[in-house]
Amino acid sequence: MNKISALGRKADVKLVNNDLEGAKAMLEEMKVMMTPIQNPRKMEGYEFFLGQISYRQKDYANAIKHFEMSDKLNVYTKYWLAKAYEVAGQKDRAMTLYKDVANYNFNGIDYARIRNEVRQKM
Repeated sequence: MNKISALGRKADVKLVNNDLEGAKAMLEEMKVMMTPIQNPRKMEGYEFFLGQISYRQKDYANAIKHFEMSDKLNVYTKYWLAKAYEVAGQKDRAMTLYKDVANYNFNGIDYARIRNEVRQKM
């Protein structure tokens, strides 16, 4: 596992333990390490984590901003973006994404975690 992935995993653990400041510190270190990488999508994971932090801080507008800059094709990202839209009062946008997630046709651990919740919203 490379150092960037290891920092991402550490940031994830800190998020799970609700250590938002610790997660932010890991993410900033990760951002510095990614600076020289020549890939236009390199910051998508970083943005997803920032969206998670903002969501947990109930800063839904900022969470939406960050989720929109992360991987738009990832079903788990769509789910979190829908949740952020929903709590921010943008129910129509949330339902559009929830429908997209509910119709997702591939199984994976990320989708298995959210499938029942999304289907209940339909």
